[in-house]
Parts: sequence; C-alpha cells; structure tokens
Amino acid sequence: QLYREGDDATNEAIELAFEDLAQSENPTVALRAEAAIEAGGPIRRAKAIAAFQKVGGVLKYHTDAGIGQPRGDETVKSISHAILDPKSWNGGDDGLKFLRRIDDFRMPADGHRSGLIVIKGSKVSKQAIEDLQIALPSLLVQERGPAQLGVSPYSIFGGPARLQIGDVKAGSAAERAGLRVGDLLLKFNGHAVPDFETLVERISEKEPGDKVPVVYERNGTEATVIVELQGWD
Repeated sequence: QLYREGDDATNEAIELAFEDLAQSENPTVALRAEAAIEAGGPIRRAKAIAAFQKVGGVLKYHTDAGIGQPRGDETVKSISHAILDPKSWNGGDDGLKFLRRIDDFRMPADGHRSGLIVIKGSKVSKQAIEDLQIALPSLLVQERGPAQLGVSPYSIFGGPARLQIGDVKAGSAAERAGLRVGDLLLKFNGHAVPDFETLVERISEKEPGDKVPVVYERNGTEATVIVELQGWD
C-alpha cells in the first residue's frame, strides 16, 4: 500500500529494502521479497522508467512502426535500448539502478534483448557498467562516440566485408545520404567495415557535422556517398 501511494522518497526506500531483502541468506525472506517485487510489476516498471528519465536517461522502444519514441497511434512492444548522453545524463553510477527495475532489461521478452548505449563523456564509471552487466546478463552494452550514422545491422557480427544494413533510422544521416535497408556497407571514411563493431569504432572517431565518404554495395553495384554525421538527440 505504501508503495502504491507513497511519494518518490518513500518508494525509493521501499525499493532498496526489497532489493536488500531479496539477497538475504534466509531463503524464505528472499523468496517473499522477490514475490513482493514481482507483485509490483507494472507500477514498478512505470516508476523506474520515470525515475531513469528524470535523471537524464533516454529510452527507445520497439513499436509496430520500428524503433524510436512511440507516437500516440503506435503499439509499444518493449524497450529497445537505453542511452546515456553526456548532454543530459546526471544520474551518475547510482542512476543505473533504475534499469535493474525495468522488466524489459531484467527479463527480455519476444526475443528482444535490450541494450545500453553509453556515449563518450557520460559521467558513469566502467565499474558501474560492469556491475550492471553482472546483474543483467542479457544486457547488450555498447560505447559510442558523440556522432551517429543511424543504421542497425541484420547481424552484429556481419561477415567478410558483408555488413548489411537491417534498419535505417528515420531522419538520420544515413537516410539523408540515401542509404537503404539491404545495402552492404564496405568502407567508412576509407576503412573497411566487415562488422558492426568495427563500424561503431570508426564512427566514434568522428564528431557531429563531420562529412565522411561511405562505400556501399546495392544489387551488386558499388557506390560512394558523402554522409554528414549527426549527434544523438
């Protein structure tokens, strides 16, 4: 009752108490605390989302129209990923605890593994990120630079010179340059990008507004476009 009706300070005290009790060596106490946490499901999720956003965290969602911020006419399926942006993040290490309380990160559903994107300059320690990954083993964590291209791969592993675009973010630098789903990305700024991890590393070397050549293949034909990178917004 206190959890449902209390203010933010009261709710936080209750959260911490339950989380502490859930680690008790007494199995009865631990199970009862876990049951109490689960019973608060939807309310707990909503409160954690609000608290994470309050300290400057950004959340993107899987919707029936793709990935992004849901509009009023879209069906929201689950959270796709969280973003820590140095321009807005003021939660420090402590703010990561809110992600632990969101079911999308604790128990992935529908085959969707939620991710965390940490943009260079965000005030959060590597130890806090490592602790979060231990608590949420299915969480995918990526460190990014301040610029973004706006594409996602069909596979994060790619293949020999075969990094295929699986999604192009609406309004992104990639879309503005004419890149499409299904294109094979071959080179970024003169460097081969055989997998998504390599592409991320190359983009992290750049700043928003930088213009870089991107070599891609479409229907067996290679072409080059100049892409003006954007910041995270």
